[in-house]
Amino acid sequence: MPAGPTPQVAVTGRNVTVSWPAATLRGGEPVSGYQVRRVAADGTGATVGGSCSSTLTGLSCTETTVAPGTWSYGLTALLAGWTGAEGPRTAVTVGAPAFSVTSPATVTSLPATVTATVANYAGPAALTFRLDDAATGPLLAAAPAAVPAEGTAQVSITLPAGVSEGAHQIFAIGGGSAIDAVAADILVDTAPPRPTQLVTTNGGATAGAIEPGDWLAVVFSEKLMPSSLCAAWSDDDTAKTISTGVTVTVSNDGAPTSSDVLTVAVAGCGPTGFHFGSLNLGGKGFVARGTSATFAGSVTWSPANAALGVFLGASNGGKLGTVGPTTAVYTPDPAMTDLGGLGVTGTVSRTGRQL
Repeated sequence: MPAGPTPQVAVTGRNVTVSWPAATLRGGEPVSGYQVRRVAADGTGATVGGSCSSTLTGLSCTETTVAPGTWSYGLTALLAGWTGAEGPRTAVTVGAPAFSVTSPATVTSLPATVTATVANYAGPAALTFRLDDAATGPLLAAAPAAVPAEGTAQVSITLPAGVSEGAHQIFAIGGGSAIDAVAADILVDTAPPRPTQLVTTNGGATAGAIEPGDWLAVVFSEKLMPSSLCAAWSDDDTAKTISTGVTVTVSNDGAPTSSDVLTVAVAGCGPTGFHFGSLNLGGKGFVARGTSATFAGSVTWSPANAALGVFLGASNGGKLGTVGPTTAVYTPDPAMTDLGGLGVTGTVSRTGRQL
């Protein structure tokens, strides 16, 4: 009996087609059949399925719904009650199921249709989509409703109105003899961020006077994109601090009705500067009319609290005064955005003794 022939293997999704040349005895007589064996990387044999599962008289077969991983296929030749040795094996890798949203990764209005791709799914089989939980999440309308035999498909999925703001997951669930369920991330960002709280704190010696030790913070309705505040900041979820090259300016333009205004500049944020906006202090007298005072300072961004902080350090000694209770109003820089790219809108105020 001859050893089994060396197979050729081709992968399409989760299906593996095995083909081989005919085996013959020394005298040229053909063998009567073949058996296919699949072996894992650790040498463990696996149950072969599809049209490869029985004794074969042809020269090819296809095993369907093969589990992801690296496998080796070998053949033995059969004749009557005789079985030859297994021939050389051929290795192949079957990819794991994959699901990815291609466009858009951030949804800015609802309802919305997103496009996605499933690959290496067991097919042909049913295909469904759920939001946030593969077992109990709401079913999402989508097309197509089935994975083709090759295991790859472009799909369109509809997110309905009413999906909450924030990060979500869409699960693609394939049926068949093997359940494939893979999640893809998506961000729902239909509401622009806004400032929700203004904090001004007297950290110096005199309430109502701007001086070293004072600080302020603006809290936003959601996390902002760090690079939209300072181009030098990486867009990750870590706290940020700049304590050199920060200049806090309190100025009055000299007009009789003008209030004093606080602005922030940071040298290390590149040519577009630091995007803070401005704080109208709601009154005048912090600095002399038509003048300004500057402070060295530092700025911080806390993603955990969605808060932007400004701390005042040493002053240049400009003419400063003391002011009673006012209503200060913070106006954000229009370049500031949330994680989805929506610009910050609105203002926030605080009434009382400022700084």
